[in-house]
Amino acid sequence: MAAAPIDVATQATIAFIAQHVPAGGSLLEVGCGSGHVAQQLLATGYRVTAIDSDAQAVAQARNRGVDARVVSWPNFAREAFDAVLFTRSLHHIGPLDAAIRKACELVKPGGMLLVEDFAFEDAGAATIAWLLGILRSPRVRARLVAAPDALASELLAASDPISAWRHSHDHDLHTQASMRHAIERAFVPGAEVRTPYLYRYLIPVLPETPEAANVIEAVLEEEASRGIRGEIGLIGWRMVAQVDPAIDLSA
Repeated sequence: MAAAPIDVATQATIAFIAQHVPAGGSLLEVGCGSGHVAQQLLATGYRVTAIDSDAQAVAQARNRGVDARVVSWPNFAREAFDAVLFTRSLHHIGPLDAAIRKACELVKPGGMLLVEDFAFEDAGAATIAWLLGILRSPRVRARLVAAPDALASELLAASDPISAWRHSHDHDLHTQASMRHAIERAFVPGAEVRTPYLYRYLIPVLPETPEAANVIEAVLEEEASRGIRGEIGLIGWRMVAQVDPAIDLSA
């Protein structure tokens, strides 16, 4: 059982990584945040280096036992890794081509790039309405904690939730298509899937309790089911790619 809501999302990310990189491999996590994913990767047997541009987040990651450094990607020099991970960070990083090329430089021959991100532009009216309905449901509403800067709080307070969603994501973020195209210019694309993502917006507005984690798990399951049936969009996006020696990065 997950001890807190963040654990549900962390476990989903770990499962994705474990599908593609054997335990014991060397990983670079770009955009580690406060280190939840890196901490669990270490506990699973991976060798992990984690970086983030936020000094406070890096300090929290270090407190979790993570080898974390304050770095603004792509300004990073280190030996190559079995895999480079962008864990919901690539949509923020620019310039995009330079970010991907640097990742290519740091992946060992035969290694891979793993990206977990989201296609915010694909959230239509039905998808946003479903998320808002979850936020207003008794099981969630009764547990809400104050988090005025969280998107969930903004949606609940908005007279026009669709506009609020668009405004929240109107900050020079990279679209899924632009990220994919940048990856294809430097790597050979492999597996690519759409996954639940909206449940993650509940994490900042729920308490860190097992009961709240149970709510997150239930929302995740419902989001997956509705997404498969086509009732809402699955805006989570995961992609795996490998280095292609034939690609000339200097071109």
